[in-house]
Amino acid sequence: MIDETFGYWFAGLTDGEGSFTLTYGNRPKFFPQPQFSLGFRDDEKKLIYMIQKHFGGIGSVYSNPKKYTNPQGYISNPVIMWMVNTRHDTQILVDFFHQYPLRSKKSRDFEVWAKAVELRNSGEWRGVRTPRIDAASAQMRKYAEELHRLKEYGA
Repeated sequence: MIDETFGYWFAGLTDGEGSFTLTYGNRPKFFPQPQFSLGFRDDEKKLIYMIQKHFGGIGSVYSNPKKYTNPQGYISNPVIMWMVNTRHDTQILVDFFHQYPLRSKKSRDFEVWAKAVELRNSGEWRGVRTPRIDAASAQMRKYAEELHRLKEYGA
């Protein structure tokens, strides 16, 4: 049971720092795989583990202790990331964000992501294409392309 104070705090944190993604396989028959991630500088390890504990230990924590230079020349600090991507764990997050809704534009990302979780967890998708899966996948790809265009223009 997640307390209300944590619930609203985490929803706000996710509005600013969380990421809902759909990972596509190399072959078109595969449905996009939903994944949630939240990352911070490595010196925020305690925060990541506290969040994971509040959710009953779901997901995995990954750490990259090395600094690296991105293509723009920015040197990053070491990072730590909490990633959630299994059927069971993503459903926990869907239920959580229905109870503690996001308030920013990220709520649109969540709705598309939650639809992917629902379809994957329904049992309808078993690596076989159906009209409903194809329609949902096309909608998700279109939305992802729209987001990419908006980010290019700084919207």
